[in-house]
Amino acid sequence: MKYPVLSALLLVCMLLLVAGCGNRHTDTIRRVEILMDQGQYVPALDELTAEIRKDPKSAPLKRLRVVLLIRYERIDLAYQAYLDLQDISKNDQILADSLRSKDSKVRAGAARMLGLVKTPTAMQNLEKLLKDPDRDVRRATVAALGDVKDKRATAQLVKALQDEWWFVRSDAAQALGKIRDVNAVEPLFGVIGDSDPSVQLAAENALLTIARLPDAPHDVYAKYVTSDNADAKRVAVLSLSILKDRSVVPALLEMAAASDPRKRAQATRGLGILGDPAGLDAIRKGVSDPEAMVRLQAVEALSSYPSADSAKLLKSVAENNAENTIVRRAATVALKIISDQQAAATPAESSGTPATAP
Repeated sequence: MKYPVLSALLLVCMLLLVAGCGNRHTDTIRRVEILMDQGQYVPALDELTAEIRKDPKSAPLKRLRVVLLIRYERIDLAYQAYLDLQDISKNDQILADSLRSKDSKVRAGAARMLGLVKTPTAMQNLEKLLKDPDRDVRRATVAALGDVKDKRATAQLVKALQDEWWFVRSDAAQALGKIRDVNAVEPLFGVIGDSDPSVQLAAENALLTIARLPDAPHDVYAKYVTSDNADAKRVAVLSLSILKDRSVVPALLEMAAASDPRKRAQATRGLGILGDPAGLDAIRKGVSDPEAMVRLQAVEALSSYPSADSAKLLKSVAENNAENTIVRRAATVALKIISDQQAAATPAESSGTPATAP
C-alpha cells in the first residue's frame, strides 16, 4: 500500500508545481502587459526575458515576446522571436491573431513580419488589411505583399495605387516592381502623373524593372511614346531602349540634349544599351558633360562602341586625376571590356610551325 500512496502524493506535488508555474507566468504576463500599455518596452522586455530563461519552453511567454517586440517596433528581433516560438510551438497562429489586434502598431508589425516569414497563407491574411483604417497598417501591408512576391497580389496592389496616402501609393508601386508582373505595366503608367514625386519615381523604377523581363509587353510601352505626359513618354522611351527597340534613338538623342542632367544621363545609358551608331556622337559629348552622372553613363556606354577612338577617349578619362573617382574607375572597366572584345575578335597569330597531319 505504501507505493500507491507515494505515487499519489508525487502526482499531487507535480500538479501543484505546474499550477504554481502557471500562476507565476500569469502574473508575469499581466505585469509585462501593463508595462507595454505604459510604453515601457525595455523594462517589459527585461522582465519577460528573465522569465523565459527560467522556462525556455513556455509558448505563452514566447508568444508575448513576439507581440512585445512588434509593439516596440523592433521587427528584426520580433522575427527571431517568432522563429524561436515556432521551434517549440509549430504552426502557432500568432501573426494571424496579431492582424486582428486593436492596436494598429501590432497589426502593422504583424503585416511586416508576414512579409518576412512568407507563410503559405501570408497573402490571404495580408489582403484583408489593405482596407485597414490606419494608413501605417496599409503601408506595411503593401510593402509586405511586395516581399512575398506573389503575383496573385497584383490586382490588390493596383487598387492600392489609388490610396489617399502617398506613402501607400509609393510602396504599392515599389511592391509591383518587386513582384514583376507584366499586368502591372498599364496601371503603373497611370500613376506616372501622380501628384507626389515619390510615387512617380517608384512607378518609373517599377516600369523599368519590368521592361527587363523576357515577356515585357512591348506594345503597352510603345503606346506611351506618344503620351501627352512628358514623364510617361520619357519612361516609355527608356523602357523601349531596354527592349532593344532602335526606333527610340531619335527620342533618346533629343533627351541627351536636355537641360536636366538626369534626363541626359538616362538618355546616354539608353543609347549605350542600343549601341546604335547614330548615338555615338552624343555619347562622346557626354564624356565631357559638366555633370558626373552623365559622364559616368557616357564612359560606360562607350564599351558598346569598341574602337581605337573609344579606347583612346576612355584612357584619357581613366588617367585624368581631376576626374571623379567613380567615373575614372568606370572608364578603366569600359577600357578593359573593349580590350577583351578586340582580343576575342582578333584571330590568334600562327606560330609558324606546320600542323602535323593526323
